[in-house]
Amino acid sequence: MRSPKTLDYVTARLLVNLARVMPGSVVWEPFVGTGAIAYEVERVGGHVVGTDVDLGALRIARLNVRGDLLLSDALRPPFSKVFDAVVGDPPYGRLTKSTMEVRALLNAFIEVAFSHVKRGGYVVLASPIYVDLPYLRSCVMYLHGGLYRVVYFVKL
Repeated sequence: MRSPKTLDYVTARLLVNLARVMPGSVVWEPFVGTGAIAYEVERVGGHVVGTDVDLGALRIARLNVRGDLLLSDALRPPFSKVFDAVVGDPPYGRLTKSTMEVRALLNAFIEVAFSHVKRGGYVVLASPIYVDLPYLRSCVMYLHGGLYRVVYFVKL
C-alpha cells in the first residue's frame, strides 16, 4: 500500500544497504511512516523495530511489514535496546505530523540514534539538502521533481 509520504523503494534500499543490513540484523527505523525502509529491511532478512508519531501512517505500515511497530516519538523511544543499525528518513514538508522543523529534529535525534546502535553498527539518515550536519559523512542525491536529499551515514 502506498501513500504520498512514501519514500521510493530504490532510495529505501540504498539506505538499508549503506547500513550494512544483513539477514538477522535488528534495525530501528525511528520515522517508520508507512514502512518503505522497514519493508526493505525485511526484504534483506533483517528484523525492524519501527516507531512513529503518526498513528495513521503506522496503520498503513502494519499492512506492509511484519516487524514491531510502536507509536512513539523518535527523541524518546520506549526502549533502551541497542540495534545493529538505525536507518531513517525523518519527516519534513507539508504532509508530516511532526511539530519540529527537520533541522532541529535531526540535530536532537543524532545523539539518541548513537546511543541505540552497537559498536560497529551504522546510523543512516536521509534529509532535505538544506539541512547541514557537517560533522557527519554524507552524499547528495537527486530523487525526483527537483528534490535533492542528503544521505548521512556513520559507523560507530
